[in-house]
Amino acid sequence: MKAVLGQARGPLSVGVERGPSVVTVTAVGEVDRDTTPLWREAWNGLWRAGVTAPVVLADLTRVTFFGSSGSIVLREVHDEARKAGLTLVVAASRPVRRSSQIIGIDARIALCTTLDEARAHATRAEKRIAHWEPMPPPREGASPAELVRHLRAENKQLREALDSRVVLEQAKGMLMARHEVTPDEAFELLRQLSQHTNVKLRDLAAQVLDTAVPAAGLSRAAGCRRGT
Repeated sequence: MKAVLGQARGPLSVGVERGPSVVTVTAVGEVDRDTTPLWREAWNGLWRAGVTAPVVLADLTRVTFFGSSGSIVLREVHDEARKAGLTLVVAASRPVRRSSQIIGIDARIALCTTLDEARAHATRAEKRIAHWEPMPPPREGASPAELVRHLRAENKQLREALDSRVVLEQAKGMLMARHEVTPDEAFELLRQLSQHTNVKLRDLAAQVLDTAVPAAGLSRAAGCRRGT
């Protein structure tokens, strides 16, 4: 079942559509100093109500103006989603991408250029989460000490899985900004370089964030992906 909430103020309207696997927040119009309170409140209301879906999709393809205050809220949204263990996907219009570049959050968030691209990205993220396999349950009759050890190991596995996903998404966002590639192309760059250097994908993504990966190597890979 889907629940839809809509709000409007002047030149901006914000709607929230809740699905079982994806929550979509759609903004239409201008996000400026006057309408930023509505933009922020829409997200705050979402967090207060709770999000059970694993993916949050922000459809900003019909935003015609996006000031720095709007980008600051988007950065806050990214941080909240990360803390909650959610995947944030953004379909961004040109004004949104431009403002995000100025603020510098384009290196942290993967900004898709079309809604179809963002939906495909969200679907893949949902499938990755759905196919994640938890640890097997503790044996029947396990002692309290064994149960504690099992819970600690399970928590460690969950933290590592979440950290890996966050690092990978941030590295993809940085590559998209550096090389003007799509989310899929950014992932392919990482995958190819991981195979070439024999470095685990998560470790390579962390190196990208630390700017430890030679730019020339990534540029050559980007050129291959674009057929140059």
